[in-house]
Amino acid sequence: MHLDELRALLDRHARPDWTTAIDGVLISKVDRSDPPAPSMSGTVLAVIAQGAKRLALGDRVYEYGAGQYLVASVDLPVTGQFTRADAERPALGFGLALEPSAVAELLLQAGPGDTARPGGGAPSGIAVSDAPAALLDAVVRLLRLLDEPATGPSWPRWSSARSCGG
Repeated sequence: MHLDELRALLDRHARPDWTTAIDGVLISKVDRSDPPAPSMSGTVLAVIAQGAKRLALGDRVYEYGAGQYLVASVDLPVTGQFTRADAERPALGFGLALEPSAVAELLLQAGPGDTARPGGGAPSGIAVSDAPAALLDAVVRLLRLLDEPATGPSWPRWSSARSCGG
């Protein structure tokens, strides 16, 4: 099962500063639920492997837990907190900083109907959904690279790490 391996990889490679040897790949390991704190979401894909997180954007609240993901297509001011995390079972999450220019290009390619919210209104720039097996597989394969020794200049560098809303 992808979620079990994802948990093991995240737990093994977590650092206090959330960074990894792969630029733009972040790992969160949180052992307590703190009060909500303001931050910027960043343009990010975030996957929760264990525990849960809540983000608020204005009056919209996004909650996601193990096996779910969040995508923030624009950098937005949010208030967030891990809601299920303790020392015995810390929250574990993966974040991939997305290149804003690539996100903008995808949004420009989408037709107006592709980005509209059900029931009308403008899209929020944040979406939460269940992670399909193919997405979890891709995240696990990316994190497996952390088990390989860095090979100098050929080590992958995809984007700059930023604040991770996920």
